[in-house]
This record gives sequence, structure tokens and C-alpha cells, in this order.
Amino acid sequence: MKRYGLKINEDWIFTSNYRFEQAGEEYFETISKLQDKPTAVFAAYDDIAIGIIKAAKHKGVKIPEELS
Repeated sequence: MKRYGLKINEDWIFTSNYRFEQAGEEYFETISKLQDKPTAVFAAYDDIAIGIIKAAKHKGVKIPEELS
């Protein structure tokens, strides 16, 4: 992101005490409460991404149209 001059929003960087899908679900709940939400997410590994996708779909967020 730095290389391309993109702003890094520190509010979107998240560390969890949970692991696997539960970490992704927790992350999604956190970002869903933000006024300024990201449109894309990078997860450390697939299980986190699966948790994010499940939580997003449960809330009616369309993947990848609204969140990549």
C-alpha cells in the first residue's frame, strides 16, 4: 500500500486473541461498527477469511460486491 501511495487506516488493522474462524467473525463484527468501513480485507490465513465471509453473509453483506 505504501508503494502505491495508498492510505493505511490503522483502525482497520486488527489483532485477535481468538484463532481460526472465530478471529474472522470477531474482526467482521469490529469493522461493521465503524463509520468508515473497508471494502476489502486481507486475512493472515484462510480460516480467518472464512470467518469473515460467514459473518458478512450472515449480516447480508454481498461478497465480493460489497466486501472483497
